[in-house]
Amino acid sequence: MTANAMEGAKEEAIQHGMDDYISKPFQPVELASLLSSWLLPARDAVDSPGQAEIDGDLIEGAEQRPVVWDRVAALKTIDGDEKLLGQMIEMFVERVPVTLGHIISAMDEDDAAVMAGSAHALKGLVSHFSAYRARDLAAELEKRAKRGELAGVDELVGSLRLEVETLVANLDEDR
Repeated sequence: MTANAMEGAKEEAIQHGMDDYISKPFQPVELASLLSSWLLPARDAVDSPGQAEIDGDLIEGAEQRPVVWDRVAALKTIDGDEKLLGQMIEMFVERVPVTLGHIISAMDEDDAAVMAGSAHALKGLVSHFSAYRARDLAAELEKRAKRGELAGVDELVGSLRLEVETLVANLDEDR
């Protein structure tokens, strides 16, 4: 299990001896499906129970991305635990200004390594809330920083900052 969902990460993990791969955040049903493929006897040409439901959920989620965050999808990843969601929101609201600050400082100092690490951390944080636009912006920033392409990232950082600030405001309303 990893938070590294970059292109080629699965192949690299398997090449280094891992038996399988799943990246965070994941749906409990995805983890169950992955584990069952290793723990339960194989069934010839028979889909596991709920497989069509899993595939449909993933496709549907990709088609209907929320503007800021998807409360239902976020709750689904934590088995509907409202109390846990509240705790996650509190922790996020406390931590995200620090992470954004690291990204902005890294941009000002042309520090690609700090920017890549902070963008990766932010990508993971916003993913817990199914905040797809913020996640995609953070992923793009991480990718550019890993390639050392910091020229012109100020616009991307500005968009990411605005998206995260909007997310925080929406999460605050939901607390």
